[in-house]
Amino acid sequence: MSVYTVISEATMKQFLQGFDVGNLVSYRGIDEGIENTNYFVDTEQGGYVLTLFEWLPPDKLPYFINLMSYVASTGLPCPYPVTDRQGLTLHRLMAKPAVLITRLPGHTIKAPDVAQCEQVGDMLARMHLVMESFADRCENVRDIEWFKTQFLHIQEKLNKDDRALLDDEIRHQNKYSVDALPTGTIHADLFKDNVLFDGTQLSGVIDFYYACHANLLYDVAVTVNDWCRTANQHLSAPHYEALVTAYHSRRPFALSEKKAWQNTLRRAALRFWLSRLRDQFFPKDGAITHIKDPDVFKNILQLCRTQPPELY
Repeated sequence: MSVYTVISEATMKQFLQGFDVGNLVSYRGIDEGIENTNYFVDTEQGGYVLTLFEWLPPDKLPYFINLMSYVASTGLPCPYPVTDRQGLTLHRLMAKPAVLITRLPGHTIKAPDVAQCEQVGDMLARMHLVMESFADRCENVRDIEWFKTQFLHIQEKLNKDDRALLDDEIRHQNKYSVDALPTGTIHADLFKDNVLFDGTQLSGVIDFYYACHANLLYDVAVTVNDWCRTANQHLSAPHYEALVTAYHSRRPFALSEKKAWQNTLRRAALRFWLSRLRDQFFPKDGAITHIKDPDVFKNILQLCRTQPPELY
């Protein structure tokens, strides 16, 4: 959640006048994440998050806003978009699409314990189950063709070993079909910086802007690859067991998913290695930007290729 667009106090106050949220008390930019501009906004009536969409096409945004509203309506701890006095949730600010959402209690964590991983696995399964009834659909644009395009875009900047590893993995994924796996609406980015804990309890899931229709197992793999890794990217067996067991207790894994697990872990690692390499080689200008280390997911990919855990 970087800051690419700087908003003055006067502009922020004027924007908030369209809402029944009270007068501005304070605001500050959020420096985590990489895609959108985000601000914490405090008013006389409470705390909010203002997001300006820097790259997403405006016609795609209603899907994400509707999804957040739907998930929040089910009682799960998800922020909901705030409507203005005209009943609108999507706005224009600084020539960018913008949305004001509620701010949930709690904070992100960098080193989760086993109990927190268990809660994350349970929450992911709960989201998958409630999102079965969400009517809108957005296709996954970060598919195998996206892998190929990103690789072509960055390959001249890669060293020999990284280029060979990426080429080999993309060739492998191109031959592997995911058609038999259960599908649905997924979060697709359930990293540690997108989950809030208030004390010991999970209090919020945020940032639904990568959500799409894809295989559910991929969402589990993305989550495991971030939540269940040690500082040197090796898998922590207790964290892993807690997360996947909690998930399985609510939505049992199909046989096809168990067979596809290693490949799906690899696919999830490949997706984020590619996107981080792209951001490293072609950084976006902003007042506050945060580029994450691509080697984290290179190392995870290598481990998934050689030391995959079983899904039980």
